[in-house]
Amino acid sequence: MWSKHCCTYRADTSKVKNFIRSYGNSTKTDKLDAKALAKYRAERKSLLEPFTPQFKQVLNLFELVRRRQGLKQIPVAEKNHLQAPSVSIIKLSCKKIIKAITEQNKRNPRRKQRGILEF
Repeated sequence: MWSKHCCTYRADTSKVKNFIRSYGNSTKTDKLDAKALAKYRAERKSLLEPFTPQFKQVLNLFELVRRRQGLKQIPVAEKNHLQAPSVSIIKLSCKKIIKAITEQNKRNPRRKQRGILEF
């Protein structure tokens, strides 16, 4: 939309979600979400700043950080799956995932120190 010269805003997703919940409507459809976002913008317009796209390098860095955060959550989730009662084949799969991530970090100790996962 920004490229079409429309004024675009970026809002905190948790604030928008809580705003939508405050209306008490548990039904979720694209049409209802669009209406709720329009209400949010109308009510909070003075608090919102228009979105300005960043340089490509900044966007790439943002996406890499987000990817790293997601990858860091995988071993935690897999370790939690190991503790839950489940089928042995699931536990085996979890162990393989944890082992793969651990081995990847061992290949480059400097990356491990900085907490960077590489796949």
